[in-house]
Amino acid sequence: MKIAVIGGASAFTPGIIEGLLAEEAVLAGAEICLMDIDSENLSIIAKLSRRMVEARGAQYTITDTLLLDEALTGANYVLSQVRIGGLAARALDEQIPRRLGCIGQETTGPGGFSFAWRSIPYMLELTRRMQSLCPDARLINYTNPTGQVARAVLDSGFDKITAICDEPFGMQVVLGQLLRVNPTQLVIDNVGVNHCGALTAARYKGRDVLPWLRSLSGPLAHVPGFVGRMARLLRRFGVLPSPYLLYYYYTQEIFREQQRQKRTRAQDLMLKLPVVYSHYREQAEQPKPRLRLRRGVPGHGDLAVQVIASMEARRNDRLVVNGRNQGVIAWLPTEAIVEVPSHVSSEGARLLPVPGELDAGLKELIVRVERAEALNVAAALKGDRQLAVEAMRMHPLVPNQQIAQLLVADLLEAQRRLLPQF
Repeated sequence: MKIAVIGGASAFTPGIIEGLLAEEAVLAGAEICLMDIDSENLSIIAKLSRRMVEARGAQYTITDTLLLDEALTGANYVLSQVRIGGLAARALDEQIPRRLGCIGQETTGPGGFSFAWRSIPYMLELTRRMQSLCPDARLINYTNPTGQVARAVLDSGFDKITAICDEPFGMQVVLGQLLRVNPTQLVIDNVGVNHCGALTAARYKGRDVLPWLRSLSGPLAHVPGFVGRMARLLRRFGVLPSPYLLYYYYTQEIFREQQRQKRTRAQDLMLKLPVVYSHYREQAEQPKPRLRLRRGVPGHGDLAVQVIASMEARRNDRLVVNGRNQGVIAWLPTEAIVEVPSHVSSEGARLLPVPGELDAGLKELIVRVERAEALNVAAALKGDRQLAVEAMRMHPLVPNQQIAQLLVADLLEAQRRLLPQF
């Protein structure tokens, strides 16, 4: 078996290796091929990965390459975690909207639309190469914005894709910590689209724990900042909101906070990541690496690897993934990409209906975001500036037509070397 990791030099990759070590019983003997265009960081990550595997005596072979075709040839699974333009492009996605009075965020709103313009052409080329070099391989997509990427890939006719995001899994981990139980013992229901949805249930031994969590929301609602905002939305809607919903319901407060910050999140990461890679380089020399610094939360790679293991072993694991709606959420279009529980097997992910209702206002928000993102995917596929403006104007975080036009013009100009389709 061969698993190709595209974007293998990412600082997230050690988390993928940890996930592979946890699933060795299923995936032992696999070749893990790390592919990236960043030769320096690829060398660090490949060496660290080999050391992690050796330290556990695990039956994996780690290879690395700068050539996409070499990585794809003979692959059974392809895990994509690329960032076109790197953190420098992300910084522009965050800075330009702020300059025009909007939230500046990596995957949500104007910044997320710009990110999609860059990611979609690359992912379409990746799937074309897969059809030639590994036609039976399944694509596990972490490349953001994952919902828009999935829509573009599926619309192109490539259907062997399972798009994932570790946000619902991260919420499951936090709930497990609050309850002091293993997060894997929780069964969660998620409704919505990527980065715009909510957990409607979280069951432990068959009992929904969200009512207990709601009982705590009263006192927590008075806590300043993130915790208080999440608690207030929990009380308002009766479900555990995606943290990204804060951008929609506390727009002006968060915008003012962003304006007070000296650096964007991407600029912070550009300062921190060299330290992380230096730590990785040091640990790659140790007999038993211990990662004190890392990118992402512990367990980041678990979801991606669990998807692969469930497919390989036909386990039918219940996991939250992104896929074509096909009526699972009745109030969203059939062709929408939704983020809901699924059963994952060798045939891919079968999305599951989620019981219960959402607040009408929250549903209206999700519907509007989905429509805007669908239009933005069409703009990215066609390289259509006017369509991009229409999509931007439709998004709830963009206040008017004039700002939408300025956002599209400025983002396209700033990222033009990465956007040949426009």
